[in-house]
Formats: sequence, structure tokens, C-alpha cells
Amino acid sequence: NDKKYASLTAITAEEQALGLMHQKNPPIMIFLSKMEEKKFWMKNCPVPLDILFCRNNSIIDIHKGEPNSIKEFGPKQKCNIVIEAPHGFVKKCGLNLGNKIQISLCLETMAKFITNQL
Repeated sequence: NDKKYASLTAITAEEQALGLMHQKNPPIMIFLSKMEEKKFWMKNCPVPLDILFCRNNSIIDIHKGEPNSIKEFGPKQKCNIVIEAPHGFVKKCGLNLGNKIQISLCLETMAKFITNQL
């Protein structure tokens, strides 16, 4: 719907492992990676999250993350973008499977992503 949202970006393995753990008022966080199978869990996440799995800027799967759960979830197909957002974000934005997303990165974040992929 052409709205813009500020977010954190998790690129390194350490940033992605930490994710939004221990966040009581989580921001939006974007996980960028190579195209691969992705599985997430909610260990040490005290609040529910909406989690969108994307492949080439298209939403391919949406999950509601359960607080403090160690149950793994994710799409059956490979993806390269995962977005974690406060629960209710998907409904508020009217997001559905197949919707397109656009991510704009600052130059420093883009350089970090490229370096991390080498």
C-alpha cells in the first residue's frame, strides 16, 4: 500500500541468531540472506510476532510466532528475506501471500550485506 516503515536489519549470523530476542516492544526487523531454506523459532521472545517469509520481494509464507516457543516453522520453499514485526502488523497492513514488498537499504547496510555474502 506504498507505506514505508523503519526497521532494523539483521545480516550477520550473530545478528540473525539474536533477532528480536528479549524485546518487549519489538521493532520491525528484516533478515537478509542468500536464497536458502529458513526455519525460525521464538525462544526468548516474550511477545507474539508476525513473521513474513519472502522470495525475491514476494511474500510466500506468513506465520504468527508464539512467545517463548522452541517449535520451528518456516516455508517449504527457499527464501531470501524474512520480516519479523509486532503481532497485528500483517492484519493492519492487509498483507497476503503473493504481495510484493520493497526494501530500501542505506549504503552502509548494503555494503555489510555484500561483504557478509562473500
